[in-house]
Amino acid sequence: MLERQPDQISKLRLSAAIALVVCYLVPLVIITLYNTSLLPLGEAWGVLSLGFVSAMTGSAFLFVLLRRWEGAVVDEMREAPAFVTTGMTSEEIPEEAESSSLAEVQRLLEELGQGQKQRDALCEELHSVQRSLEAVKREKEQLELLCQQQEHSLTAQQTTLGDEIKGKETLLEEYQQTIIDQRTVIEKKQQQIVTLEGEIRDLRYELKTLVDLSDRVIEEQETLSPPQRPVEPSSKVVKIRPDKNDAPTALELGLGLASRTLEEAQQQLKRCIDIAQKLTGARHLAGDSSRFRDLSADGYALDFRRLCDSLGSEQSCAIILYSQKENKVLFVNNQVRGMLGWSPDKFLQNFSNLFSDGMKEWRIALQKAATAGKSDTTLTMKGRTGEESRVRCLLGTIPTGIFKTHVVGILYPAE
Repeated sequence: MLERQPDQISKLRLSAAIALVVCYLVPLVIITLYNTSLLPLGEAWGVLSLGFVSAMTGSAFLFVLLRRWEGAVVDEMREAPAFVTTGMTSEEIPEEAESSSLAEVQRLLEELGQGQKQRDALCEELHSVQRSLEAVKREKEQLELLCQQQEHSLTAQQTTLGDEIKGKETLLEEYQQTIIDQRTVIEKKQQQIVTLEGEIRDLRYELKTLVDLSDRVIEEQETLSPPQRPVEPSSKVVKIRPDKNDAPTALELGLGLASRTLEEAQQQLKRCIDIAQKLTGARHLAGDSSRFRDLSADGYALDFRRLCDSLGSEQSCAIILYSQKENKVLFVNNQVRGMLGWSPDKFLQNFSNLFSDGMKEWRIALQKAATAGKSDTTLTMKGRTGEESRVRCLLGTIPTGIFKTHVVGILYPAE
């Protein structure tokens, strides 16, 4: 019996070692390798905790198995005759071994309970983490869906806006082209209008010149070769004019101007200023618009010609038009021929040389007219035949209109 006891103890130890490897170490190694190689970190906690619980359960099972084996061995040893080798009895040894085994089992059971509690806590924590992870995943999916919807909406809006912009750009280009075409047509029409107005004024001027020439020819024929008619002694010589609309002769002009009074000259000056103020026409084309900026000179020429035609039709007295800006006389009507004998062209060319006396008074009168609006002076001017004539000059400034600051002068013989 004593010989079999070491063999039984050796077998018991071998069985315990094999059980320890199979029930504890092998599952722990397998679970650890499985967690580290296959599962992600979030899910590895649950499997790892399950491995720990399995290892603890295997340890408890191993402990129980060892206790059973130890009980079997102890029973066999009780049945065998007891040999006292030391001072201890056979009854004392099993009681001490049983008490130590019970304490060890109780300790292991307490550790098992603590392990189960830790496993439950870890499982609960794992479930909460999994629930949070699922909530995060659902929120992520919702955000991704919302983002896709916003992207689709943005793409649709960009496409719609791009089409609208292209349509508006096309429409704007069409409008711009239409405006350019209309401007071209308007410019052509304006050029045609200006050309036609110039031609009309040229024709009127030529017609008026022809009428004046015909009147002069008729007057010269009447002067050089008067009609031979039998005249009775008691009859008076009466000059018959060809037409009531013909221009007056130089003698008639001289008599008419000599009888001109200051009041009548003032009325005539007021009439001429009113004519100049009310005159409007092609000058409106010379505004700030860049399209008609090149027509400013033509517009001024047309307006000036109209003013000269209007003042030239006044036959009651000699009328001059003076420009303060250009500092010269721009126009004089044909009535100056009957006063001084000079033609209008010669009068304008030699105006500064026609003064025998009064150039200083002329300049003073111009300055006064520029500041006060009206002035008058008496000038001594040379006639065509060389004689000197005293001429009364009444000046007035045009206050408004397209010929603003120009000066109108009325010339008539001084008393």
